[in-house]
Amino acid sequence: MPLSSKSSIVGGHDAKDGQWPWMASLKISLNKTHDSSCGGRFDKPRSSVALGAYRLSKKSAHEKRYKIKKVILHPKYKDVSSGHDIALVQLNEKVKMSKFIKPVQLAADKDKLGKRSRCVVTGWGRVNEGVQLKFPKTLQQVRVPIVPNKSCKGSYPELLPQMLCAGSRGKDSCQGDSGGPLVCKSGKKWIQTGIVSYGKGCGRARFPGVFTRVSSYRDFIKENIRLFTPEY
Repeated sequence: MPLSSKSSIVGGHDAKDGQWPWMASLKISLNKTHDSSCGGRFDKPRSSVALGAYRLSKKSAHEKRYKIKKVILHPKYKDVSSGHDIALVQLNEKVKMSKFIKPVQLAADKDKLGKRSRCVVTGWGRVNEGVQLKFPKTLQQVRVPIVPNKSCKGSYPELLPQMLCAGSRGKDSCQGDSGGPLVCKSGKKWIQTGIVSYGKGCGRARFPGVFTRVSSYRDFIKENIRLFTPEY
């Protein structure tokens, strides 16, 4: 059974406008002379990030689009099953915060997860294997259970400590562009615990989604923010 990149939602429902203000819609274009599935050259003029987006079929009044200046890949990344499936995007101008555009707090090592953790995945992609999100392409959300790594290794023997698993039969992320957020409730705050990475199928029994564990990459994130954002 092949592995696939994932970031869409199975078994979910419409989110409310502004409910997840850190959600971003990323559009990266590659030069036509290169194969987009094999890491073609990044085409800056045609690549952008939409913040505050809700329905992809129509730009909302509070949605803001920013051009991408640079994409920073993790230096150890080879493929999703080898780990380090994380990248940062540098924008060409400072983001203006609003009710609909806010940053999310990143998980730390002290933030422990368990089967009772309240966690949610959001996205705009496929709602099942081979089934696209219908018009008007409203942001989807689904609550997913955390699966302990010890149990998840039975489904994914290659699982690393820098990864985590979440999802159950009928509730999962699905094929699409990877990179969507897994957020979990910690007290009164939501923290980003994972980044959608890969999995076998969508919402299948015994095969939860695999996520990059954010707490393992806080240093990578902070170091690059300082490097490329002098005022940080």
